[in-house]
Amino acid sequence: MDDKQLLDYLMPIFSTCYKKFQINEGNLSMLQNDISHKSDDDISSETTAQKIIQQISDKFDSVQENNNSNYSEISEGLHRVQKQIDSLRETINDKNQQEFKDLQEKLNQQTVQLENFQRENERIKEDYRKLSADHQSKMLECDNLNQKNKNLQEKLNQQTVQLENFQRENERTKEAYFQLKSKMSEYADFNEFVIVKNCIDSLNETNRNYIKALCNGSNLLAFVSLGREESKINQLWHCLKDIAVKANADENEIKNLNTYFEFCIRVFNSVRPEQEQYLVREIELGSALDLNVCIKTADSKQIGNVQSVLTKCILSANGVVFKAIVKIG
Repeated sequence: MDDKQLLDYLMPIFSTCYKKFQINEGNLSMLQNDISHKSDDDISSETTAQKIIQQISDKFDSVQENNNSNYSEISEGLHRVQKQIDSLRETINDKNQQEFKDLQEKLNQQTVQLENFQRENERIKEDYRKLSADHQSKMLECDNLNQKNKNLQEKLNQQTVQLENFQRENERTKEAYFQLKSKMSEYADFNEFVIVKNCIDSLNETNRNYIKALCNGSNLLAFVSLGREESKINQLWHCLKDIAVKANADENEIKNLNTYFEFCIRVFNSVRPEQEQYLVREIELGSALDLNVCIKTADSKQIGNVQSVLTKCILSANGVVFKAIVKIG
């Protein structure tokens, strides 16, 4: 075996040794390079192989020493790194635990919120169902109201036409009314004469004959002329008083005679100056009896208030001329 073959044989063995003792391949390459550069004088026969082995051994011891030193430094570095990793792991664990706790608390809060949201959602759904049902009911009610409104609108249109017809008819009626009123005003005085004539004709025969004798006639002009004479008005009032004060007197007789008496007062005032005219004083029902202005009927109570007024009190500028005739109850 020549030196070249011996080298080829030993290198795999050395490589295995290097790997077994954790010697990196870089150192092995250095060794292989060193051997390859030796001269032929340095390498011959078995001595040469032993020398190579010795050199390799020396080289190996040197490499092994360096590796042991490197291993110690690496081990210490690894130990420091391991401590840093452990510290970092604890920090990470603490941070993770806090984050986990925070996340757990946040999850609990969100779970409560979710439950509240679910309950609120169910309530909203229920409200929506109720509102939907109510909406359907309102829509049906609205349809009914629309139909009623349509019917009322048709009825309103009909009544509007009727109202327009009524308004036109009312205008014609008002026009006829004012025309009639204008004509009636022309005959107002005559109408009063007719009423007085009817009242005199309604008196009993005795009183009617008395009035005719007092007026010196039985026509309307004679009845009106009596109001021009104060003395005859005085006689007429005494006749009225004698009838009215009697107990159980005929009320219609008193009413008709009093109507003629008040008519004569108005006739008298129409032909006399204002200072000589008669004034009418009303007697209030329920008031106390005042004998200065009133005469009570024979069937009145002795004590009491005015129950009814048969004739009014007539005054002049000089005082009471004709007292009122009242019934006390």
